[in-house]
Amino acid sequence: MKYLDPYLNYLKVIGYSSQTIQSKRGNLHYFIKWISPKTVVEITDKDIKKYYQQLFEEKPNCKIRTLNKYIITLDQFYHWCCLFEHIQQHPFGDLTLIKNNAETTRKPMDTQTIKQLYKACNYPVEKLLLIFGYGCGLRAAELQHLKVKDIHIDSAIVVVQSGKLGKRRSIPLQYKHISYISHYIVHKNLKTTDYIFTYENRIMSQYLLRKHLKALQNRIGLPPCFSLHHLRHSIASHLVDNGVAIQLVQQFLGHSSLETTQNYVTPTKTISYGATHTMGKTIP
Repeated sequence: MKYLDPYLNYLKVIGYSSQTIQSKRGNLHYFIKWISPKTVVEITDKDIKKYYQQLFEEKPNCKIRTLNKYIITLDQFYHWCCLFEHIQQHPFGDLTLIKNNAETTRKPMDTQTIKQLYKACNYPVEKLLLIFGYGCGLRAAELQHLKVKDIHIDSAIVVVQSGKLGKRRSIPLQYKHISYISHYIVHKNLKTTDYIFTYENRIMSQYLLRKHLKALQNRIGLPPCFSLHHLRHSIASHLVDNGVAIQLVQQFLGHSSLETTQNYVTPTKTISYGATHTMGKTIP
């Protein structure tokens, strides 16, 4: 299929791991085989709905979450097709995925735990992980590929050059973190093209980033149950708790859909849709 390899190369360029790309390749191959002799550009919303139903029949032992990943992968692929004008219209129509009530979203850390993690930092890489992973809500791949040139000290923003689905976004830096970041860049004598997170002069793997977060959790007596993505969920929830409108949180996280942002947050206060608060400076 002529669009598959360009799409997978695109995922590699924007920072997806080889394991994730391989998983998406398998899901897309399954779909391509199912629609044969049709091609992906000939598919309609009726075909997508039929395919979703067929997944449940052909894979009865799979969890709903796993089956939904087949469709989410397909949705992302067609979004790319639309973005690069390989097709004119996304074929998903009004498809709604089945939700499994037994499955829960990632629970955010509370603000007290975040403060403890900051205080427990023994190494610069640990504090930077919290500054960018929690304070800026960066995804694991975005953390890994963050470069000095992406940090605009004068304007106090971090620019994600190519986030998920190739999106570019700007994220405010908390002023109390700017001097720390500046000192780190100067002390390490980093050039503008250098990565922030490195190990032995090479880009740091996501495995090592996760290892640093686990070490922090162990240091404060917390079971290492929180992932890098928990940091992202946590800042989303804390921003909403501090009165930031969820539409702003959506932009902050770089989500295409407001529904995705709603699924990210676990607020202790009512979500505000009409508020005009800017990103507050009260987050740890």
